[in-house]
Amino acid sequence: MDVGGLRRSSDPNVANSMIGSTAPHFDLEVVEGRVPGEVTCASAANDCVLVGTRTGAIVRYDYSDDYGAGEGRQVVQLSKTGKHEVSRVYLDGSSVHCLAVLTDKETGAAEYAYMNTVAQQPRLLTKLRGQDVASVAWCDIHSKNERLAGGSTQTGPILLGTRQGQILEVSVDDRDKKERSPKTLHGVPGGEPVVGMEVSTFGDADEGILVVAVTPSRCYFFSSVGTTLEGLFARYRGSSGEGNASFLELPCGGGFAGGELHLFRNLKGSPRHLAWMAAPGIFHGQVELEGAAQADAQATYHTFLSNSALLDYGAGDQAGAAASPAAEPQRPLSVAITEYHLVLLFAGSLKVLNRISERVVHEEELDGNFRGVPLGLARDEHAQVVYLYTSEALYSLEVRNESQDVWRVYLEKGRHDLALENAVTVDQRNHVYGSKAKGHARRGEWEDAAKAYACVCGQPSFEEICLELIESQQPVALRTFLRERLRKMTPQERTQATMVSTWLTEIYLDQINAAYIRHGRDSKEHLAALEDFRSFLQHFRRHLDESTTSRLLSSYGHMEELIKYAGLVEDHETVVQNLIQRDRAEEAIGVLRNPAVRPLLWYKASPKLFLLEPHATVDAWIIAGKSLDPIKLLPSLLRASDDRQPAGPHHKEATRYLQHCISRMQNADCRVHNLLLSFLAKEEGEGPLLKYLTSEGLSASGEPRYDAKFALRLCMKMKKVRCCVQLYSRMGLFEEAVNNALHVDLELAKAVADRPEDDNILRKKLWLVIARHVIEQDKSDKGENIRKAIAFRRETDSLLKVEDILPFFPNFVLIDDFKEAIIQSLEEYNAQIEGLRDEMDEITEGTEALRQDIAAAASRVVTVPQGEHCAKCGEPVPQLSENAAVSAAPAPGGLERFYAFPSGHVYKTPCLVDLLVDLSPESTAREIQSLCANIPFLRDRMPSSVEPAPYGQEESCRRLDEILGQEDPYCGDLLVKSVSKPFVTEEERASGEVASWEI
Repeated sequence: MDVGGLRRSSDPNVANSMIGSTAPHFDLEVVEGRVPGEVTCASAANDCVLVGTRTGAIVRYDYSDDYGAGEGRQVVQLSKTGKHEVSRVYLDGSSVHCLAVLTDKETGAAEYAYMNTVAQQPRLLTKLRGQDVASVAWCDIHSKNERLAGGSTQTGPILLGTRQGQILEVSVDDRDKKERSPKTLHGVPGGEPVVGMEVSTFGDADEGILVVAVTPSRCYFFSSVGTTLEGLFARYRGSSGEGNASFLELPCGGGFAGGELHLFRNLKGSPRHLAWMAAPGIFHGQVELEGAAQADAQATYHTFLSNSALLDYGAGDQAGAAASPAAEPQRPLSVAITEYHLVLLFAGSLKVLNRISERVVHEEELDGNFRGVPLGLARDEHAQVVYLYTSEALYSLEVRNESQDVWRVYLEKGRHDLALENAVTVDQRNHVYGSKAKGHARRGEWEDAAKAYACVCGQPSFEEICLELIESQQPVALRTFLRERLRKMTPQERTQATMVSTWLTEIYLDQINAAYIRHGRDSKEHLAALEDFRSFLQHFRRHLDESTTSRLLSSYGHMEELIKYAGLVEDHETVVQNLIQRDRAEEAIGVLRNPAVRPLLWYKASPKLFLLEPHATVDAWIIAGKSLDPIKLLPSLLRASDDRQPAGPHHKEATRYLQHCISRMQNADCRVHNLLLSFLAKEEGEGPLLKYLTSEGLSASGEPRYDAKFALRLCMKMKKVRCCVQLYSRMGLFEEAVNNALHVDLELAKAVADRPEDDNILRKKLWLVIARHVIEQDKSDKGENIRKAIAFRRETDSLLKVEDILPFFPNFVLIDDFKEAIIQSLEEYNAQIEGLRDEMDEITEGTEALRQDIAAAASRVVTVPQGEHCAKCGEPVPQLSENAAVSAAPAPGGLERFYAFPSGHVYKTPCLVDLLVDLSPESTAREIQSLCANIPFLRDRMPSSVEPAPYGQEESCRRLDEILGQEDPYCGDLLVKSVSKPFVTEEERASGEVASWEI
């Protein structure tokens, strides 16, 4: 294909060998066919190209989207007289700042001009006169490092390399008319010219600085963190004032005085690769920023570069094989670097070399319609375009699919890791993994081969790989392959993962058995095989089928592994069952205490666990608390009821748990209480059972939570007499309670007899039973017996009389023995009669006093001042007003027009009615309203829905008068009771009255 008069060719050994993938594509096209003036130099950055001409002008081409076709070219004349030519031009990365070198055509003297490409107002830098600048390095004006950053009018620090071996620092501020003098930062040993220089930053905040400078024979590296450029070079300044930096030296012969330095930066602006056009060839390598951050002044160049190599200028040239070995290779005019390639410009051709394989992958012959003499290359890092400028025109070299075949290049060099990093498709990665695996297999490294084969997702197939490993008798490698392949399976390959994991399980079990047979149990090999298998179960349990795996483990007799596997898959039932079968109750309890275990498993396992470890089981039940239902644990506790020894451990632990349920969990179920009662009844002594019956077994209201009849039968069976007495009493069977109490304790019988406090007849009957028992049981002296009976009567608090206990004595007892008791009884009767007489006298006196008070109240008069106002509405009472024309006679029907109370308050009748309606209970208020409905002058104040009372007018007035005159509403009980009423009624809320109060 002919593009602009260019003939394109490629190395068939390289381009055509890469079958099955798209090779990198390089297009050299004309950008500017006619540049105004003869071109001498060029520089590119940020979609902008500056071209210097022999007439002293700079042509600026802007290829950004902001300009249309033909609008992006601007010409700025730096030399007004035309005596100077622009020999070199340097453009910063932002394409804002430019530094041009103007050379006098006659004398060769150099002038330096700065131009802001936006303002386009050139400015001569007179302070640089006399300096012979050979290279320029710009700092990023957008850097996060404030020491290096600039702006649209300020360049920031600029590094200048001179042909005298000095490195200078200068900065230009377009707003500052006063020019700053350059500052010398470093001197290269030997005074070699600094022909190339680059500066870059690294770190999150751009706090690190890396400077690379080259001379015809050396490449210097300078780095520092957290300092300025001056501080950076101060680290490398020796005592003599010359540089003491780390460098790479290459032989420089044949009068070579030039050289170029280029850095390839990624999209973030970080340097990744370096290319130095030196005398023997192009030295290139990968920039290590981590090494630059840690480098000291004595570090070697290896700290800054890795994977470095020297590319001979004749490398990859087809004609090189036929050329004479003594012939010196042709050096390129200029070099540019891309991510994976080196672009070399010769006088008659343009070659593109793969930087990794060092082969020519593309070549352009610059003949035919090619315009002008090739001068150099300029690369735009932002646009990723390499520009070729000649004396007449400007060309662009665009690279497409540059990284397409990089993986294959790395693969050919045996660098599989880098090949994988650059492989894009699945087929490419399979090819790399397959090649890597075969290489390991040829060297006998079967473990590594298996790991590589596990990454293959195509050919060779899974079956082919397994057969190869089996036929090679590599069981360990087969296990490794299956395990790694299983690790990479996706959730969609669930069936395959289950099959592979089951196969692996059998392999592991076979290896464990083989180690056991060959080396014995608990040998190093046997334990290692067990540990590998347990690790496999730990990591891949989700792929295994639970039932199949459990059967495999059982068939091989690995019960311990079965327990561990069941625990991993949370098959708690299998774990617990196997642990119980091996009498490992405490471990089973530990599993059951897991919060993920369902209570149902507790209920299944508890009967056997309680028999094995009653104390630990009950502790676990208590810790579980309300998550376990005590009712469903009763079958386990019933196992303890068969224990004939009352103080047995199962009996005690069952009692402890039931008491916990009742006291702490507040369980009120009758079945729980009955079972606890049965356990307490079997204990020696009646104390615990009696305490339960009187306090623990009762609700807050005193009602028993146990079945009283069952408890009574049980206590009678176990001969717990005191408990029977308590139960009889609670059931209201006091006679039975007293009869039973008399068999064990007379004082208990007396206490029971006093319990029916509200039934004196029953109490007397119970005391008579006790009295009969005391008299009949006492066979001592008759006189003494009578005295004891009399003393016993006193304990009844006069409930029993002498005549009540006389029938219990024999008929032949002399009455003289009761003389004192009879006299005392008669005296008591007399005292009671006198007391009743005094009470009657007091009642008579009180009645007479009340009669006198009533008579006095009928003639009581209340004095009300004239002009008194109503206590509710504040208006004057008509009958008391000075100008009142109405007489003080009652209203029609006999109802008073106003009411005066002893408290001094006076109310008009309507106002008093309203007050009582508001303050009285609802029933009284309705009665007042119904009565008022029958009275003419009050009827209009009542609601229309009120029904009149079934009385006449006079009867209604009389009844209403009784209600109104009862008490002063402001001083009586009605006002006190009204405190509980709300301030705002529902009617007021519904009417919107409350809403109007909001602020």
